[in-house]
Amino acid sequence: MDALALARRHGLVAFADFTDIVKGVDGRYDSVYRAAQSSDINTEIDKIFAAWPTITNVEGRSLGPLELADELLSGQIWVAFAPGSREGWGDHPDPDARPETKAYKMSQDKIIAMIREALRDNRPVTYGGNGHSILIYGASYDEAGKPLSYLIKDSYPPFFYEAASRKLHSEMLEVTLVVKSLPTR
Repeated sequence: MDALALARRHGLVAFADFTDIVKGVDGRYDSVYRAAQSSDINTEIDKIFAAWPTITNVEGRSLGPLELADELLSGQIWVAFAPGSREGWGDHPDPDARPETKAYKMSQDKIIAMIREALRDNRPVTYGGNGHSILIYGASYDEAGKPLSYLIKDSYPPFFYEAASRKLHSEMLEVTLVVKSLPTR
């Protein structure tokens, strides 16, 4: 499922307004995807998650989830970047990605530099590796500018933690971030 498409369709809510799973799953959503293959995904999601709030509160303002999604996502260009030896557009490396999903392949060093630039500009960065996606919201660097660790927001406990950059780099499948313009090649 494309998370951005879901956010644009259903909206976004502040973390404090979100109620997590109300009916148990084993900590993974594999069973939801399997069940959704033979029925409507929304029907399966409704069986597991609490009702979506109609109002969310952000920085002292009350908004509807679709209003918040529009405010946060309008005008943004999200691009997936994947490590590769030949720079240019190619198939997305995630085996679960839809066939039409593409990623821009480039050296891992260039991707790491893009992460730093995005964080410096306060642009969101998501990281995919080991079958899971997380948000990178900060980093620490050595004197030469090499990343030492990343600050992570995860959907699994512990929700916030610091991860060693070497581990994330070795498991990197892709990084998706907001870009100023689409790469060409």
